[in-house]
Formats: sequence, C-alpha cells, structure tokens
Amino acid sequence: MKSSRCCTVVLVTGCLMALVGGVFIWAFDEILRSQVVKNVQLREGGFTYDIWKEVPVAFYMSVYVWEVANPRQVVSGNKPSLVQRGPFVYREYRKKANITFNENGTVSYREYRHYRFSRERSIASDDFMFTTINVPVLGAALAVENAPAFVKFMMDTAFTLLGAEPLIRLRVRDLLWGYSDPFIDFVHNNFPSILPNSKFGFFMDYNNSNNGLFTAYTGVSDISQAHVLVNWNGMEELSYWGTESANMINGTQGQMWPPFHDPKLPLKFFSPEACRSLQMDPVHRGWSLGIPVVRFMAPAWLFANSTDHVGNAGFCPCGPSGVLNVSRCRYGVCTSV
Repeated sequence: MKSSRCCTVVLVTGCLMALVGGVFIWAFDEILRSQVVKNVQLREGGFTYDIWKEVPVAFYMSVYVWEVANPRQVVSGNKPSLVQRGPFVYREYRKKANITFNENGTVSYREYRHYRFSRERSIASDDFMFTTINVPVLGAALAVENAPAFVKFMMDTAFTLLGAEPLIRLRVRDLLWGYSDPFIDFVHNNFPSILPNSKFGFFMDYNNSNNGLFTAYTGVSDISQAHVLVNWNGMEELSYWGTESANMINGTQGQMWPPFHDPKLPLKFFSPEACRSLQMDPVHRGWSLGIPVVRFMAPAWLFANSTDHVGNAGFCPCGPSGVLNVSRCRYGVCTSV
C-alpha cells in the first residue's frame, strides 16, 4: 500500500510539474512576444526609436576609379590603357529628420546622409589627381546626337571655344562630390535638360542631402507591417521600369524589418540609389553568442540580365550581368550600378 501510495504521489507531482512547466513556457513565450511587439513598434520615446532615428552602425563606402594612363594616345584614336586606383573610403552617417507620425499608423520622414573621408582606410588622399573621361562632354555629345542642326552647331562651337576635351584631369573628390567648369556652366544655362545642375559629380546629390520622403508603417496597428514602406516621394510604385513587378516598392528601407519574420523567406527592401526594390535570401543558419541566427545574401540573379534571368526583363535595357542601368532615374545620364 505504501509503495502504491508513493507511486501515486510521484505521478501526481510529476503531472503537476509538467503542467506548471508547460504553462510557464507558454506564459514566457507570450511575455517575450508582447515585449518584442512593444519594443519594436515605432513610437517616439520607444525602445527602437533612437536606433531607428540615427543608425549607430558604421557604414563605409569604398570607391575605385579608373585612370587613363595614355591620354595622348587615346586622343589620337588609340585604345585606352586603364589603371585602377583605390580604394578611397568614406564613412557614411545616417540620420532621420522631418519625422511626422500620422494618424493612420504610419510615419513620414527623410533620411539625411553625409560622408567623411577615412584616410586610414584609403590608399591615398581624395585629393589624388588622375585622368578620366569627361562625362559632361561625352554626355552632352550623346544627348544632341539626334538633335536639330542648330543645336549641334551650338554644342560644337562650345566644344571649340571652351576647350572641352573628351578626357579631363580631376581630383577624386571632385569627380565624386561635384565640380564645375565653363563647359558645364554653358550646358546648364542653355540645355538644362541635359545638365540640371551647375555642377557635376557622381555622388553630388547624396552628400549632406536626403534620398526622398519615405512613409512607413509604425507597427502599432499591425506588428507584421512594422517598418514596411507605404510609399516613397508619394509614389506607391515607380515609373522607371518596363513591368509592373519591376516598378514595385517592396519591403522596408533596408535597416529594420518586422519581427517574427519567417527565416525561410527573403528580406525585401527598397533602394533609392538602385532605383528599385532588392532582396536578400536566407543561405545559412547558425549560432552567434548562443543566439540562433540566419545569414542572408543577395541572390546571384539579382543583377543578372534578362538572358541569364528572364525575370529581370523589366529592368532592361540590359548590359552584362552584374550591371544595372539606372540612367532613367539619373536625368538620362548613362549611369550603372
């Protein structure tokens, strides 16, 4: 009897402990989930607000330039000999401003970026002088190729009188952040559709400026939509590309995503610099400091041309795989990423 009674007590105790343990695990999961929801929701003074407002992660942009090593021979019609120079590295700082929380559970903002040259990470100062193609000159020549005769005459006259040559010697920072010369002034004043600005630089529009007005969900009404973009510059879709899917604005801004994301699905985000939506696919599961993590990488087909990946036909005209022509969102200037 004593043995039977003892077994009964042990069995009941075990069942009670299992029940309490199950309830505790359930309650812990619910508490953890509620805390994640509370802290990930975007609200002023919230846990993630300051991190979202001013991204603490260090971003670096490495730039390589091609120097024309035989300029005299090139002007004479010979094939250019190119030498790669770099990297020239810039630290990027990001901060959101003009933040407005809307009544419909969204937030509108602009993200300002500025760059500081990192000499210790670079091969030389960004005052480094090199010879490169004269992009404004070649771009202007291409732009008037099919223009009326009098327009071509004006441009040819400007080439001659202003000494505009197909090659130019510049500092690295001038080519990146902007420079002006008499030919640029002429084209800007007389053909603003070709050169909308009085200076030219590949990243001129990005330093100490913002990349548009974003509106995103805060996650207060629906946590699964936290940080997901509603529109960009008032547009719910783009107009640069040839198909509806190519013009879609998908995912977030690329810094934060909604919690509880299915690790089997890609992370999607919109990039104003690439003028399109991008994605990263899960490629590996592992552990970091005892925490399960998933590694995401850009898929090989992301910048493939339509021959290698037919799904990218909407982003044509296509060059070789790995290069995206973004001229349509760069004032028509021949630019690729």
